[in-house]
Amino acid sequence: MHLSIYGWGLSDLISTHLTDKSSAFVTENSLQVTDKDIQERLLYVQILEALRAYDSGVVVGYRDANIGSIMGLGFPSWTGGVLQFIKYTGVEAFIKRAEELTQQGGPAFVCPDFCQAEFRH
Repeated sequence: MHLSIYGWGLSDLISTHLTDKSSAFVTENSLQVTDKDIQERLLYVQILEALRAYDSGVVVGYRDANIGSIMGLGFPSWTGGVLQFIKYTGVEAFIKRAEELTQQGGPAFVCPDFCQAEFRH
């Protein structure tokens, strides 16, 4: 699946346009990223940051987080917003994927502890 109408996906762009200057930061495994991985990383990093804002009281309401993410951040409207995406995906599946992304991408993908209890209702 490609993210572009031009016949190539983001993973093609990444693997094709890396130069020798950037090779110190790139491992062979980092080039094995699919378009789906890129899509999910972009979604999950925003969702997890919104969860942290929600947990700390910066975002005070569930609806505010969803509407604000779509209208303010440009989060994909098909998701229903950052917090609705968790319900759409399923809490357990969301947490499992966040754990996988943490292994691949580091601490930006760590799911807050309150997530499972908060979104089960």
